[in-house]
Amino acid sequence: MPMSDLFRTTSATDRGRIDRAIGKGNGMFLGHVANGMTRAELERRYRAGEFPDLNPMIAAHALKEAGR
Repeated sequence: MPMSDLFRTTSATDRGRIDRAIGKGNGMFLGHVANGMTRAELERRYRAGEFPDLNPMIAAHALKEAGR
């Protein structure tokens, strides 16, 4: 019997599987912010497609908290 989560309906065989690509852009972006990368370099990398699934609200909040 299918189960629903927040985003889709999953079958019993799909439960427990994690798509490891989800959140990768957010994680990489936040890691770079934490390591002190400049805003200009972050923007350059974003335009180059290095953070494909970056959530703009997460990015804005991270930069604000980091004082950039």
